[in-house]
Amino acid sequence: LLMAGLTVDVATAPVRAALGRVIDTLDGGRARLMFDAIGQLLVTSTVRRFERETGPDGMPWQPSQRALAEGGQTLTDKGILRGSMTHVARRDGVDVGTNVLYGAIHQFGSGDLERPKNIPARPFLGLDEADGRAVERLVERLIEGAV
Repeated sequence: LLMAGLTVDVATAPVRAALGRVIDTLDGGRARLMFDAIGQLLVTSTVRRFERETGPDGMPWQPSQRALAEGGQTLTDKGILRGSMTHVARRDGVDVGTNVLYGAIHQFGSGDLERPKNIPARPFLGLDEADGRAVERLVERLIEGAV
């Protein structure tokens, strides 16, 4: 996952193995198309996390002061961060993330939570179990179609 210059590798061992088999089987153009499909799947999943206000681990985000005061959703004031989710497919992988600079602060938090300006981590990027299964199914279908 790519976000404002940060890279987080979230490939699990089964996903990594399946992707390696597909890359070995497909030519570069078709591999990029596969990673494009995976990227689309993960962007959709990430946007749904904003709707559910939960991280990839299924844990609810700590409500923001703004959301509590206004009765809104955490990390969704104007929807800029949610709407910025995108992906870039390559022959050997896909980057999923945002170019919104404050995305990193929300993903990882800003440190000492005792200080009024600090923000707790509210992770939105990453693979949840359903994402991993969906990617594995997609890759398996592509492998079956390629051999």
